[in-house]
Amino acid sequence: MKQEVADTLEEYSAFLEIDGQTGRAHAYDKAARAVRMASHLPADPSRLNGIGDSTRNAVIEVENTGTLDELESLREEYYWYDAFKDVKYIGPSRAQTLYESYSIDSKEKLRMMARAGDLTLLRGVGPTTAQKIEQSLEEK
Repeated sequence: MKQEVADTLEEYSAFLEIDGQTGRAHAYDKAARAVRMASHLPADPSRLNGIGDSTRNAVIEVENTGTLDELESLREEYYWYDAFKDVKYIGPSRAQTLYESYSIDSKEKLRMMARAGDLTLLRGVGPTTAQKIEQSLEEK
């Protein structure tokens, strides 16, 4: 359960970053790290260093329901990031650029971009990273 809670908090952090809520994203990323490093989840998660009141409530919600209501809303709003989140080298920022600049919102469209050799059009993506993204896509 501890791993699932940390994974959910980390995913929530990424969606918050895309949503422009960088402060909250940082807090949930920090909470995810705290949960991962803990030997167990205490009954009151705020006893872990790095978990405050709002993140404590989120940890409890994930423990009880397996998700966060707000995360589900963000998944719907930013469906295009949900499509890329398991592709290596495509984080929130790169996914947002793909969507906003190139209208890429699915793995299939990303594969087409990769086949055309256009991944290097993305800022910070050279031939080596483009190849790694292509390999990650092939694994999916």
